[in-house]
Amino acid sequence: MLLTENEAKKKWCPYARETGGENRTFMKKDATAPPAECRCIASLCMAWRWGEPDPKQKSTHHRNRKASTPYGWRPADVPQSWEWVPYNGETQAHWLEPEAEAKARRRGHCGAFGVATLFHG
Repeated sequence: MLLTENEAKKKWCPYARETGGENRTFMKKDATAPPAECRCIASLCMAWRWGEPDPKQKSTHHRNRKASTPYGWRPADVPQSWEWVPYNGETQAHWLEPEAEAKARRRGHCGAFGVATLFHG
């Protein structure tokens, strides 16, 4: 199963255990959510494998392809976090998704148990 890092960090790590009395470690069967110390750490783990290449940043072109400023105009479908990129003589003026947001969409999987398979159904 491919997950974003944020989705993975809400799942149990199959190697994580809670410590109990008498120096025992265990995995709670009745817990609805894993305790923080038992959650996946995603790309910080040596077993994490990326299932997709780095996503490209999304962009939306400005109605005036040679605009140097957005003139206060932002399309309703352009998030507030996107950055304005003015016309530079070669590329069209456009709104650009921040790199961090693009990277947050990238998905991977726990590589400790083989390769993730995509099921289309």
